[in-house]
This record gives sequence, C-alpha cells and structure tokens, in this order.
Amino acid sequence: MFFKIFQITFFLLSFLNAQTSILDSEKLDVKKPRKLIEAILGSDIDAIGSSAIILDASKSRPNNGSLTFEWSFPENFIFEENYEYDNSQTVTTYSSSELKDVPFENKTSIKTLVTRNQYLELDLPNYTTAKTFSIILKVQNHVGMKDFDTLSVNLLPPINTNLQEIGTGDEYLSIQDSSETLGVELSETVIDESFLSIQPINKGSFKPREVELINSLIYNEIKNKGFDNVLNPNRYISEEIKLNRLYERFKIVQDTVITENNPGLQSELSFIQKIQNLFTKNRANDSLKTITTEDSLKILAEEKEDLDSKISLAKEPDDGFKADSLNPDSTIVADSINTENLSSLGFFKAFFQKFSKKQEKIIALEDSTALVIDDSSFVQNITNNDTIEMDLSEKLNKTVESDSTLLSIVTYDTTIIVDTLIYNVVLDTTLFYNFSCNSDSCAAENAILEGAGKVLTWGLNDDFELEIRYFSVVDIFNEDFYFDWVLSNVQLNPNSKEKIIYPTSLATSITGNLFVGEANSNNILEITKDQNAQVVVEGDILNQELSKPSGMEIGSNQEIYFSDKYNNRILINSGESFRTLVNSKSKYNNEDNSSPVNPSSVRIGPNGAVYVLFDKDGSVYKIAKREISIVLNPNILDGIDDFAINSKGEIFILSTEMKKIYKIINENEIITIAGLDRHDKSKKIYKKRKGSTSVRFAGNSLELALVDDFPAEKIPFGHPVSIDVDLNDNIYIADDKYGTIRKIDTEGIIKTFFGPSDDLKGVSQIRLTNEENFQIYISKPFSHEIKRIRLSEISPWVKKSTIDHPKYIIQEKGVYGLEDQLSKSLSFSLQEVLPTVRKTFLERISTQNKKVTKFMGRNPLFCGLLLLLVNQGVAASLEDPPKLPPDFPF
Repeated sequence: MFFKIFQITFFLLSFLNAQTSILDSEKLDVKKPRKLIEAILGSDIDAIGSSAIILDASKSRPNNGSLTFEWSFPENFIFEENYEYDNSQTVTTYSSSELKDVPFENKTSIKTLVTRNQYLELDLPNYTTAKTFSIILKVQNHVGMKDFDTLSVNLLPPINTNLQEIGTGDEYLSIQDSSETLGVELSETVIDESFLSIQPINKGSFKPREVELINSLIYNEIKNKGFDNVLNPNRYISEEIKLNRLYERFKIVQDTVITENNPGLQSELSFIQKIQNLFTKNRANDSLKTITTEDSLKILAEEKEDLDSKISLAKEPDDGFKADSLNPDSTIVADSINTENLSSLGFFKAFFQKFSKKQEKIIALEDSTALVIDDSSFVQNITNNDTIEMDLSEKLNKTVESDSTLLSIVTYDTTIIVDTLIYNVVLDTTLFYNFSCNSDSCAAENAILEGAGKVLTWGLNDDFELEIRYFSVVDIFNEDFYFDWVLSNVQLNPNSKEKIIYPTSLATSITGNLFVGEANSNNILEITKDQNAQVVVEGDILNQELSKPSGMEIGSNQEIYFSDKYNNRILINSGESFRTLVNSKSKYNNEDNSSPVNPSSVRIGPNGAVYVLFDKDGSVYKIAKREISIVLNPNILDGIDDFAINSKGEIFILSTEMKKIYKIINENEIITIAGLDRHDKSKKIYKKRKGSTSVRFAGNSLELALVDDFPAEKIPFGHPVSIDVDLNDNIYIADDKYGTIRKIDTEGIIKTFFGPSDDLKGVSQIRLTNEENFQIYISKPFSHEIKRIRLSEISPWVKKSTIDHPKYIIQEKGVYGLEDQLSKSLSFSLQEVLPTVRKTFLERISTQNKKVTKFMGRNPLFCGLLLLLVNQGVAASLEDPPKLPPDFPF
C-alpha cells in the first residue's frame, strides 16, 4: 500500500515539474490590454430594493475631464420622478411605443443620461422578487473616440420577516432567504511556455488549401531552423474541449432569529406553557371588575405573605404595541378567555387576538416592559401619583418564586443576521476553440486551450500585407499597448504601382476606397484595399480629351465629380456614363456675366450642393438645382489653392501666396482665421506661463510656425498647400515647408497634428476619410507616392514582420512564391526563440568573401584606388634600399 502511494505521488510531482509555468486563469482574465479610450465600470452590484447605489466610472481613461459619460438604463429601473438632474445633464426617457412591460407604479422610465460626472447615485425601486438589470456606459472624447462597458445590478428581494408557528420547546426561529449562487473558478490552467502555437488570423481572403499550405510551410520552416517545440496547426483540433473544473461558490443567507430571555425565573415549565399561563383563569369570577388604585394596593398588602396570583412582566416585541409611561386615565380591560378554547387555537393566533383589540390596554413601564396580572379581575380606572407609582414599581421588581401561579418575567429579542456560506463544487466545463480568429487575443485564448505559452500569428492586415506576429501568452494579458498616429505608404502591387505616376488630386469614398488623379496620363484611378489600382476615367470624354483632373469628390451614390481644368469643365461619372455639370457655355450668375476658367478643387456641401474653386481668378461658385450662383467674387484674394466646407456649411479658403486661411462671410467679404504676417525674420515664439492666459515673447530657436496651443491668427505658416476638415469641424492644413500637418480646433487654437517630417515635404494635396477614426491621405507627385496617416496600435512586446502584396504573389506564382520571404520573416520574428546557427570556418570565410565582393561591387572606384595604394606600398617596401624622397629642400 505504501509503495502504491509513493508511486502515485512520484508521478504527480514529475508531471507538475515538467511544466515550466502555471498561470492562474483568473489572473489572465483580469488583466486586459489597455485602450486609448477605455470605459471601466467595475464589478456587478448586489443590492436590496429601496436602497441607493453609486455607479463609479472614475477609473475610465483618460481621467482628465475630457470624457463625456452616456449611461443607458433598462426600462422600469430608474424614473424621472425620482431622479434630480441639473441643466448640464441630458436625460432621455422611454416613449410609450418603446416600453415592453407595464410601467412600474405608472412612473416614467429614464432611458439615457449624458453627463460629465464620473459618479452617479441612483435610488433603486422596491420589487418583491429578484431582478437583474444591465447598465451600459459609453465614454467618448472630443474627437469622437469611444468605448463601452456594462454592469449588472442584481436587485435582491426584501428580507422576509414573517413569523412561522413555533413548536413546543423551540427557542429560536430561523427564516432563510438565499440569493443566487455566485462562483469563482479555483482551477489553474497549466501551460508550457516552451511550446509554440501557430494561429492563422484574418484568413478570409485566402482559400482553404492556401491556408493549409501556408500553415505547413511555416511549421516545416520553424522545424528546419532547429526549433522542435512547435505544434502542427494542421493537426486535428477538437472544437469542444471539456474539463472538470473546481469552482468556489458563495451563498448569501439572511436569518431572522427570535429568542426568549427569562433571567431570574427558575421554572421547569416549557416555553409554551409559560406563555399560556398568561391567559389562564385562576379565579372563578369571570365578570369584569373595576378596582381603583387604592383598592388594588390594599389587596396586595393583605396578601403579601400568601400571594396566590402571578404577575407576568413581558417585554413587548419590536412589532408590538408601544407605551411610554403610566397614564393616570388609562384603564385595563381584559376579556375572559376559556382555557379549552385557547388550546384549540394556534398559539400566535390566540396571542394576537388577546392584544389586538382596541379596548385592551397594557400598563407599560418606562423601559417598555409590559405588566400583566394573572387574575380573572383586572385593574381599571387606576389613579396614579408619584408615591403610588414608586411603591408599585418596587413590588413589581421583587424576585418571585418559580411556581406556576407566580409572576414571570419574559422578554423577546429579534435579530436579523446576514451571513455568507462558502463551499466548493466541481462542474463540467466546455470550452470552444475558435477557428475564425481575427485578433491576437483570440489566438492567445486558443493557445491556452492547447497548453502553449508562445503564439505565432499570420494573416492579412488592413493594408493587405501578410503580417507575421510573435508574442507570448503572458505578454498579451499583462503588457499594455497604446495607439499613435503612424505615417506609412499606401501599398500597391507591382502592376498597380506602375500606373500611379505624378499623383496630384485625391478623393475618398464611404467604402474606404481611394481615388487618385495622376498628371502623367491624366487618368483617374481607384485604389482598392487589396492593393489594386484600376483606371476608372481616361481618354476622350464627351468629345474632349481629359486635361488635368485637379479636383475630385465622391458622391453618396459613388458617382465621381471631377474637374477638367484646362477644358473648363466639371464632369460627373456614374458607371459607364458621363454628363457635364459645368462648362464654358454655362450661364453663371455673376455681375459681369463672364465665365470663370480653370476649375480646380471640387467639394460637396452638407446640403448636397457642389462648390467649385476657379484658381485663375480666385472665385468660388455654388451649383445647386441647375443654378450656378457666386459664393466669392473674383479677385477678392490672390493665390487661392484649396478650400474646404464644414458640417455647418462654412467655407474656408487657403491662399498659399498669402500663407493664410480665410473664412468666407459673403461674396465680397472674407476674414482671416489662421496665419500671421511676420515681418521680423528673427526666430521668436510666443510663450505662456503654466496656468495663465497671458502671452509674452521669448527668444527661442524654435520656429514660430511650429508653436502649439495658441490662437491660430497669431501663428504664421511656412508654406501651406492644402486644407480639409473632419467630422467634428476641425481644420487640417499641410505645411510643405516644415513637413507638418497643423490642426485648428473649433475654438480657433492651432497645434501640430503630425510632424515635422521630411516624408511630408513635397505635398500636393491632403484629403480626410469621412469617418470618426479618420485617415489622412497625402499625395506626393514628384516622388510618385501616396502616403497615409492613421491611428495604429503600438505593441512593443510583439515582434512582427510583413510581406508585401501576398495576394499578387500567389496569383502570379502560387504559394510557392512566398517561400523565400516567409523564411526571412520567420527568422526576424522568431530570432528570440530560434537556436543560434553554428557555422563552420569555411562557411564563415565564404560569407565574409561574399560581403567583400558585394562591397566592391557597390564601390568600384574606392576599391580601385585602395588597391593602387596598396600596390605602391608593397612595391616600395620590396626595394633594397627603398627609394625615399630626397631631403628638404631637394
């Protein structure tokens, strides 16, 4: 027997020691990746009806007062009649058509509440049954970024304190009311940090056979590189994984305890018999008698030595009758109760019948102790005075003998106890393997089910690049990531890249596709998300060859509005058809009836009207319902290169020549909103004290055009070239001189949104996508590039590499074309895991020779000169004696 126990213990210890780490799954669930904007409500709340709770969102990020909090409540949870709110809060109630249940107490339910307060105090309704309500919190910052969190309020029913019948000999009564069972998992998930799991994510664009083949390529390549602890992704994996898990359960128990206290009475009678003696007739006279206080005192004096009546002093229960002190005018009236009838009644029924009648009164002392005289005749019309009260109290406080006919002192205590029971239970738990993951966290959860501590994911990213990412399970749950604006190239496959030459004008559609007008062939191309570019407008259009599409806008039905600059036309393309919106023969509603020339930028306003900038004379026209009206007369301002329209219909124009941004007031008036005439060439900047609104000049090497957080009309630009607005009416300006994107908010404050960067120099035009998490597209004609600024996740703990245009490679060569690039990408991503490759001496010499040969091929002149100098030095050293230069001055 001992030997078997030893064998089992040795086996378990060996199994546990084989694992390199044990991770608590509960801890893994607690730690979540942090977001830039994060709503945090905390744990669920258990509360009793008619109580108050406080919702706490103070842990939401960022905690700097920039967030608005929108609380969404279910119906019949909080009500407009009960909630007090100020003018800064916005309250929305449920309409009658939205209600699914009958209104609680005919009150109006609150649906949403928008506030800037992080805390919210609520009064809960009083339901007789347990209910669960879900609350949704949405936090949002000033740029429209948002996040959600939910919280459940478990509304418990009120404590049931109804008394049940007490059996003979019982000393307490326990009434329990348990809440729903709560549980916390106690089991530990064991993973091996030395094993690697391969997880394909975002694989929807690949065919199943391609996914299987790429999985095999990655698996075999890792094995060939000397890493054996890798799981085969093509093996059979069960969708359901069943485990027996130990859970710790919590049960809340509410007890109501009623206890009899009888100190000072030595009696062998049962509790029920003692109470029944209170109502027993000990005298034959059943009639009611009225006795004055003096008569009652005489009777007590005469029967002092052989007192045969029992006086019971009972403390009234919490829910019983209340009395303050002796009242001179109070009377005691008692009914005759037949003992035989009493036995046929329930104890508490008879008890409450005895004391519930209006004519019955109890003499009560100041300590709320009831006086009951066990006699068939009760005292009535008692006259009270201080002396008599004192004498009566002294007699009542004397200790009596434990005889059934004597007085007894009985008290009742009611106590409510809330306790928590903790117990363990083993449950069958079914976990599901996700074969359609789209994120690293999903892949990490799959790896945990496999027992692997390292993860390698591969799949297409938002740019349709094949991205390989390596990380550990511990890092993804314990490390934080953040978001930042990142500048990158718009990726194109080789065939599409040859079509984008001198890109100038840009436009974005609601589907996320990008349209480019290029100056080399004067074509308009559509760039899709899969790195393809196809020509949509080219050649002769309505009997004229397209000549420089310098401005574009995409309509709500995907039609393309574009300018034909040197043909003085605005055209609309819808599918295969074209029509003219404006040309040189159109009738313009202006004073001199002349036709403007050279239309450049095209915009669509919030009302659907089309606005056109003619950069030849700086005029702006509006086209709506076949009528052309002037917005800004010609020659009001020189050098207008671009304009933008916000959601209110306000028009902002940019003059590169004047280096300013203007707002159009009417057709003859404009005002400056950004830019400054700087005559002093010295580098001075504005400086503001912390916490102060005063401004002063201070010498500094920083250019004034790079200063942030000042009124835009007090800061100059370097060389502004293009302008656009976002959904929140913030203005963005590309400054080509400094390589920056400047932002002006709705309050007129300017700051640097991105840059300075050399990659933002040589800009022709910028355009923003029409979405909350917008992207900025930038055209650079002379470097034949289109760049993009977007908000991207930054995860320092992830090692990643990318393969460009994988779909194009597979289309041209199949998966075979990815072999070499996959090998290089895996070596880069897994360099921390893969063993060091040992090379022989000959291999190292061969590698060194290849590097030297490559260097000589790149620098032939330098290497030729170096060989010549070495040759001269060697030749001179071999001469005997060596020829040296003559002494000075010869």
